Amino acid sequence: MSEKKVVSIRLAEEQVEYLKRTARRLGWTTSQTAAMLVDEGIRRERFPEIEIRPTAAGRTAYIRGTRLPVWMMADRVWRGETPGEIADSLRTPVSGILAALAYAEVFRDEIEECIALDDEIGANLQDYLPRAEIVTVDASPA
Repeated sequence: MSEKKVVSIRLAEEQVEYLKRTARRLGWTTSQTAAMLVDEGIRRERFPEIEIRPTAAGRTAYIRGTRLPVWMMADRVWRGETPGEIADSLRTPVSGILAALAYAEVFRDEIEECIALDDEIGANLQDYLPRAEIVTVDASPA
């Protein structure tokens, strides 16, 4: 990550109050919260097809208007599927998959961290759900 710089900005009173409320809700400082909001605003500007949502695992990038996380699309491509194959299997436009890949390349460390967490949970699924039964389903067309 690049070196952090101090920047001074002027905000309207209602913006300051919103910032403080959001910081309290997140358990962060107002400075950390402002930096996160600015970062997400810049990401929105650079990648309008991608949106950041709060999840149980933290703030996560999704293809806008879908339930498809960027990390999952990147993982599938990095494991050998083509964007077209993914789009066909999910019945979604390939443009969203390509937008997710562009985002994933710029924020690769963040995306790889999400993939690693998912792999860890998958590898330890029996620990998380000790009474679960693993069932294999043939997904090929009948």
